[in-house]
Amino acid sequence: MLQIVVAIGSAFALIVRAIQGKPKWWLLFSIGLILAIISWAGFKINKGIRANGQALREVGNKIGDINIPDISKKWSASSYWFSILLAILSSAFFILGIVTLFCNI
Repeated sequence: MLQIVVAIGSAFALIVRAIQGKPKWWLLFSIGLILAIISWAGFKINKGIRANGQALREVGNKIGDINIPDISKKWSASSYWFSILLAILSSAFFILGIVTLFCNI
């Protein structure tokens, strides 16, 4: 997900640089929407990985493999915090887009 965000961020940076003046509201909304989608996907991926690890541990315990570690807390996963950061950035771009639209900044 990080590589996708870097690629999208670079593309939007080029677009902003090519546009004369300040970024338009629709561009800020677009960035916010894309970041929200990536954040949502990150949360879903993290949830799936955790569920898969839990199922693997249960099956391992049934067949006698007790060395599979327990699932760590999601708060300790960097992907979880990255998804939260993207959600915050997404909200910031949406708010900036609204301010730009209604205040003609």
